[in-house]
Parts: sequence; structure tokens; C-alpha cells
Amino acid sequence: LLFISLYESNYGVDRGSGIGIENYLIVIDECINSHLAENVTISYIAERLHLSYRQTSRIIKASYRDPLNKILKERRLAKAIRMLTAESLPISEIASRTGFGSESYFYRLFRSEYGITPNEYRKAHMKNRT
Repeated sequence: LLFISLYESNYGVDRGSGIGIENYLIVIDECINSHLAENVTISYIAERLHLSYRQTSRIIKASYRDPLNKILKERRLAKAIRMLTAESLPISEIASRTGFGSESYFYRLFRSEYGITPNEYRKAHMKNRT
């Protein structure tokens, strides 16, 4: 709460308007999670918050400690892992539904993050389930 109060006073978030940082974070999370397969931008989120690009960017960086593109990448990969282990969709469909531009980009990023391909991850997880 101290962080929120300091942030609000430093960055001009007006508690008198009834919209505190907590509410902004709810909207930001909703924008990210509901539109994960789409091109979510700071401008898009700023529109929803009725804030400037700069204010929105500051709120995201201060609250999440990461830039939006890193947040999106982490959430997309987490969703992809859930889909790989819970569904039998083709990898190309999972890449599409999680917002990766192409299947090849998804493979490269997945391998870079986890050291194995999505197919290898799926096979290892299915092997452990049986």
C-alpha cells in the first residue's frame, strides 16, 4: 500500500476521482489476459484507462517491474504451456491462439526459454501423465 500511495502521489493518479492504481491494474490485467492473441499495445491500454501513453507506461513499469512486451511474452508462453498439456490442438493453432506471429517464431521463443521445442514439451508431459 505504501508503494501504491507513493506512486499515486508521484505520478498524478488522483484518488479523489475514485480511480486508484488498484483499479488501473485490474483493467490492465483484463486487457492483457482477454486480448492475449491480439496485438496489445500501451496505446490500446491507455485508451481503456483514459490515460496518456506515458502515464500508462509508467504504471505498467512501476507495477509489474517489466515492460509490456516482456509481460505479454511471459503470459503467452504460460498459456501455451497450459494448452500444450491440456489440449491436443496442433502446435500451429496454439501459436495462433496465444498471439505469436508465426509457428516458427513460437518454436524459436519456446526453445529459447525452455531449452526444448513445444512438441518435446508436450511429449514429455504426456509421458509423465501416464
